[in-house]
Amino acid sequence: MEASIEKMLISKQETARILSISEKKLWSMTYPRGPIISIQLGSRVLYSVESLRRFIQQEEAKFQTDLKLQQEASQTVASDSRNIFP
Repeated sequence: MEASIEKMLISKQETARILSISEKKLWSMTYPRGPIISIQLGSRVLYSVESLRRFIQQEEAKFQTDLKLQQEASQTVASDSRNIFP
């Protein structure tokens, strides 16, 4: 029985499809233009699956932080308005 080997690197086409973005958008998000790191092997541009997982986790963490800050700000505004208009 042959063991299944998980890909470590994927093409720009696969990467764009996985992230649900266009290849043009992926290009604009690829270092040095953006935070996603690519690897060039010969003429091929490839993306590390592990690096993409980290990128997605970082984006999720940023979203959670932004959401928490927005909620705290709206609570502060609500609290301040109660003090102004008793």
